[in-house]
Amino acid sequence: MPTLNNENCNIYYEVKGQGAPLVLINGFTNHLGMWDSFAACFQHQFQVLQFDPRGAGRSETPATSFTIDHIADDVIALLDTLSFKQADMIGFSMGSIIIQSIALRYPDRLGKAVMISPFTRFPTSAYLQSLNSAHLRDYGLSPRLLIEKVLPWIYSSSFLKDPVRVKQTIEELENTPYPQSNEGYDKQLEALFSFDQTDKLHEIAHPTLLIAGEEDLYTPLYTAQKLKELLQNATLEILSQVGHMGHIERKHEVLNLITTWLLQK
Repeated sequence: MPTLNNENCNIYYEVKGQGAPLVLINGFTNHLGMWDSFAACFQHQFQVLQFDPRGAGRSETPATSFTIDHIADDVIALLDTLSFKQADMIGFSMGSIIIQSIALRYPDRLGKAVMISPFTRFPTSAYLQSLNSAHLRDYGLSPRLLIEKVLPWIYSSSFLKDPVRVKQTIEELENTPYPQSNEGYDKQLEALFSFDQTDKLHEIAHPTLLIAGEEDLYTPLYTAQKLKELLQNATLEILSQVGHMGHIERKHEVLNLITTWLLQK
């Protein structure tokens, strides 16, 4: 089980495939398994790095609080360990601001960037929804009911109308092999909400592909549109009738968008 100790925190990671380095960065609460089907495709053309951010999956939750910059530093430490001078990066939701931190603080280590369901600053509505889930968890609400509560925030109406997909999603989330600890959830949430580099985003010149869902309630479309305005070299793809989880609702479309864009000269 490969782990890297960075700043007294063990970070779990996996490397697959051969080719140019490609880093896949998770969203809030997610372990690296969220990318497995994508990694299986990318590994034919890239050397793919997946990792669990501190506070989730098989990585540790440090005793002290941490920030998005700490997670970005973990990514750079992993690149150093693997002798990757530079890498393209794909980040989902929270992963989009981890990439922003890297672009601003380690610009030479980032090649192309892909941000799915991105934002400049975590919306207050999403923070309050997530905080409410933590309060209900502390009051003893079952994991299944907590999952059912969040689904309308992150999936589109068309997805939610499909009982088979909804049932499958609930079961997968309920039976995750690496459930996040309460402490990990709380510390990731505070890191997420405290990050705001909006006033510096104009400095980022890396080629960036933004992919956003038209029906995203969690990080609404305007957050991606604002990001496109601020970045020097960004392309925005809007997925119609799609929520926050575009990489699940339209997996093949998103996969094709990303692959085509990464491979073009």
